[in-house]
Amino acid sequence: MSATISSINYCPVKSVSFQTIDKCKIKKDIGIIGDRIFAFAKDLNLDKAQQFEKSPEERKGKWNKVLTLKNSPVLNKYNFFFKENQLTLTFKDKEILTINVSELKERQLLSNKIIFI
Repeated sequence: MSATISSINYCPVKSVSFQTIDKCKIKKDIGIIGDRIFAFAKDLNLDKAQQFEKSPEERKGKWNKVLTLKNSPVLNKYNFFFKENQLTLTFKDKEILTINVSELKERQLLSNKIIFI
């Protein structure tokens, strides 16, 4: 059996912004490193969002609580890039905001920016 890979696509933010990459690292039982490591919850307060983040059981059957291109098609105009602990939101290849994902205040800043999109 043989296979040809014509492109590698991954999405740092769940169901929002797909990127084509030249190379990647793949980990057994995980997949592409950096793929879908972020998601935006909607209609959840901070406590519920944190439960949603930490508990796979809490997420079961509740994908309508995650921002996606399907339920928020306006996001199709935007892209996210993740590199070296920095998540960048762009519009038409222009940077709107870059955050350090380790900083809660910066994550909240990005969340607030997404609300206004």
